[in-house]
Amino acid sequence: MIKRVVTGTLAVLTLLALASLDNRIAEQSSEIWFLPTLLRQGSLIPLAIVGVIILGMVEMIHMLRAVGLNPHAPVAYIGSMTLVLSPWLIAGEIIGDGVTDVTASLDWQIIWLTAITLLAAIAHIRRGPSPTAIADVSATMFLVVYLGLLPSFAVHLRCDYALGDAAYGVWALVIVLLVTSFADIGALYVGKAIGRTKLSPAISPGKTVEGFVGGLFASATIAVALHYVGISAQPDAPSLDTAGVRFGLFVVDATNILIQMKPYQAALFGLILAFVGQIGDLFESLCKRTANMKDSSTLVPGMGGVLDVIDSAIFATPVAWFLLTHVWSVL
Repeated sequence: MIKRVVTGTLAVLTLLALASLDNRIAEQSSEIWFLPTLLRQGSLIPLAIVGVIILGMVEMIHMLRAVGLNPHAPVAYIGSMTLVLSPWLIAGEIIGDGVTDVTASLDWQIIWLTAITLLAAIAHIRRGPSPTAIADVSATMFLVVYLGLLPSFAVHLRCDYALGDAAYGVWALVIVLLVTSFADIGALYVGKAIGRTKLSPAISPGKTVEGFVGGLFASATIAVALHYVGISAQPDAPSLDTAGVRFGLFVVDATNILIQMKPYQAALFGLILAFVGQIGDLFESLCKRTANMKDSSTLVPGMGGVLDVIDSAIFATPVAWFLLTHVWSVL
């Protein structure tokens, strides 16, 4: 438990440091002589996401091979990295023509996914027929979708050109990840304190219905709390250049997506992310149990592997993107 708490705290601090540095680079991008448009839309965060996804890909390929599947690893890596990096490169005008429509970037995702499917078909044709050929192709495309298409929405949240101000996308992503992570914290502590009813004993014996509900409550609570913190932090005299005013403006920037919601919407936002995130956690547990593994790896002390850390966010970020852009239109 102590290792888990220490690792979790370090992960949050690392996320905040990356977000702050990414935002700083974005704000000063006009003074940088190389790729200023790209750097304005992201730098450290997109690259960090790519690094995490590569580590997760290693773990998931290991799991798939443990159950007798043989995905085409090069195609999976190329496909996933293309989908993850695409929103950043499009927003930075490296691909396309600097689109500002939030749906235009999705059009490119469909193009990439189609091309990757064709590439996977060619790669597996070259392998020739085998008893597991169909399952192997399916495993390759599963990797591309699970660790490519779904995580790409985290990059959409950070980088999309339609977000305007550089800080907006940075803190939108941080808020989504923090709200989602509180479901894990709530589920862990409530489950240990009062958990009695097993949620899915065949998949994850330690998870309980009470813990699941505790996770929902924790995410809803932190979302509403951040909503009110952001509102209360709005300075009365923003024209004054004082440390208190600057900190207040920072808090307002960081909680902007929640400030724009009504309190019940913030609570609903937390509930939905917690629900979807815990489904993502159970799904990754299903993969581990099928492969007869307790953790996806031992890379992260106290937590297991990279997939054990990001499994909730993989499912939650696409849903968050949809809610923020299409349901409440705060992005």
